[in-house]
Amino acid sequence: MSSSRHSETERPYEPGPAAVLPTLDVVDGVSGMGQPVEHELIAVYVDTAYLDLARHGITVRRRTGGDDAGWHLKLPAGP
Repeated sequence: MSSSRHSETERPYEPGPAAVLPTLDVVDGVSGMGQPVEHELIAVYVDTAYLDLARHGITVRRRTGGDDAGWHLKLPAGP
């Protein structure tokens, strides 16, 4: 089993219906592009009966499907 550590900021965006997504093959670090691939992701979230983890901004989930299947722990940013 391996683990990795990284900081993450998640921001949702909702482009309008006329939005055209740019090609990403001109972005540094992108080596190529292909056709979209569809994955079925299933996530099960874990917490206490009193939602103690959620109240402290902590998320624990087990995801299956896709490239990052496994256990995920998200902690609040900061000290």
